[in-house]
Amino acid sequence: MLGFLKKRLANKILLTIVVTIVLIMGIEIIVRIYFGTRDRIELITMSAQELATSTYAGIKHPMEVGDADYILRQLAHIRETVKDLEVFICNFDQDIVYSTHEDKVKTKMADAINNKAALQTLGDMLKTGIESERPFEDHVLGERYLVYFYPILNQKECHHCHGASRKVLGSMAIRMSAETAYTTVAAQRNRTIFLTFFGISLIITASYFMVNKFIRHPVKILAEQAKRFAEGDMTVSIDINTQDEIGVFGNTFNYMVERVSSSNKKLEEEITRKTALLNERTRLITLLEKANRELRELDKLKSTFLANMSHELRTPMNAIIGYADLLVDGVDGPINEEQKKSLKKIAANSRNLMRLINDLLDMSKIESARIDLRPIELDLKSLFEAVLPAFEPQLKQKGLALSYHIDEALSLVYGDEDIIRQVLINLLSNAVKFTNKGGIKICARPSERGINPGEPAIFAEICVEDTGIGIKEEDLGTIFDKFVQVDLTTVRQHEGTGLGLSIARGLVALHKGMIWATSDYGEGSKFCFTVPLKKEMLDNPETAVIEPRMAEALADYFGKSPETFLKEPEYGGKRIRCWDYVRCGQPSCPAYGVEESRCWLILGTHCVGMKIASYPEKVDFCKGCELIESIILKAEEENITEEA
Repeated sequence: MLGFLKKRLANKILLTIVVTIVLIMGIEIIVRIYFGTRDRIELITMSAQELATSTYAGIKHPMEVGDADYILRQLAHIRETVKDLEVFICNFDQDIVYSTHEDKVKTKMADAINNKAALQTLGDMLKTGIESERPFEDHVLGERYLVYFYPILNQKECHHCHGASRKVLGSMAIRMSAETAYTTVAAQRNRTIFLTFFGISLIITASYFMVNKFIRHPVKILAEQAKRFAEGDMTVSIDINTQDEIGVFGNTFNYMVERVSSSNKKLEEEITRKTALLNERTRLITLLEKANRELRELDKLKSTFLANMSHELRTPMNAIIGYADLLVDGVDGPINEEQKKSLKKIAANSRNLMRLINDLLDMSKIESARIDLRPIELDLKSLFEAVLPAFEPQLKQKGLALSYHIDEALSLVYGDEDIIRQVLINLLSNAVKFTNKGGIKICARPSERGINPGEPAIFAEICVEDTGIGIKEEDLGTIFDKFVQVDLTTVRQHEGTGLGLSIARGLVALHKGMIWATSDYGEGSKFCFTVPLKKEMLDNPETAVIEPRMAEALADYFGKSPETFLKEPEYGGKRIRCWDYVRCGQPSCPAYGVEESRCWLILGTHCVGMKIASYPEKVDFCKGCELIESIILKAEEENITEEA
């Protein structure tokens, strides 16, 4: 039952009122009974004291002169006139010598009085002569009596018979019935209890109707309307016109409903507007994906054509170079100097064309993932010393200095020796080609890329720095593109196909590394690439290295959680991961439309119109990437769906 009462607010209030009233009334009943009983006993005590005083005054003189008959007549008169009263007069030894009841004479006080505490008090009083302060309750034949003791002192008038040795001669005990007093107290108690319960009933009834009218009913209305509101009914309203807290609550509820309804309408309008925008963006993205697929197919055809053409041109070009060299050597007969110069020009230009063909074939192999890595442990010092002698004639001719430094913390790297040598030769060739004074430095140290501060390095960073002509800042974003040389004057002054850096980038990517460039135009350039320090990094090609930090940087920039970018978004009708192993969505990206599937952007290269930087964690690359836009769009669409 109490559990039911506690489930409702009005019942809790009513229960509190009832408990409070019952406690107060109960305390009042107890107090009334206690003080009523005490007052009645005090009244009886006063009556007993007065009776003892008057009785003793009446028999004092007869006792002094030894008139026993008068004393007996006086006690008999008391017995006849006062109902339910007994008087006992005892000597010092507690022997009853006079009594209103003759059968008690010559007996002990212990035979007449049953209360041991009263008898103890009597004994003490016979020794001290101090009058009892309170009566004692005694029971005779099932009825309650009050016993009061009055000392009979040994005064001068008594010395002629009893001498002066004792202070107290005896005591007068008055025992009177207390049933009337207790009956009166019980009647008052019953009357008080009846009136109290009657008052409690009235108060509870009044409280019930008041609580029901002013609390339970309004709260019930509030609860019902709140439930309807929670179920989505925005038309609810509460009609409570009181000025108390319930009324304030009702008005506040109405205001809240109005505000929420207004906000809900605005939200629905915003959702409708954003849904329309999303539909339009989805349509545009679909068209863009279709266009990209078509461009991808065209680009793939172009790459296939270049690869096939390059392969077919190698045989005739080798024949041209071979015949030109034979003619220069005079195999078919003597030739003059002019003829020899012409033949040498033919051979030199054929070799240049052959280098272009080889570069195209290398690029084709990289794009089609037809290069098999043979990774081994490499000693960088041995690698540098094997590569540098090939550049000594050119360095000596230009008067350039070349030095290298390997960090003491760096011992061995892990990679394909031929590929790492090819990348290093490519970067050194460019450095020598574009440097006319000063020198070239090669540095190798542990890289900070792909790790958090304080973590051990996972890459070695090899940098080739020169004091050459440098690269303009706006050109740094395109130097790794195919067939790109940053300045037309450079093309005229220095031979080259424009594929070297693009090939180097692809070869570095095969090692899960990255390549980048920095430059002060007119002061020189610095090209760096990374090589793994551990074999495990190349054993599992599906394991991302740089990508988790890229996801964190994207999350920070776009205000999304990292998980947003670590999901597999849908692109082109299938689930992909742009930071792991996917095709790039930008048509001019070197990875566009080819078998190599790592995102070149994350490897430290570029997408359309984006600038290369030293660290892939710089999200400037990704602001316009259609893959990233697709991810953000999908996340926003999911949020709108959840809000709706």
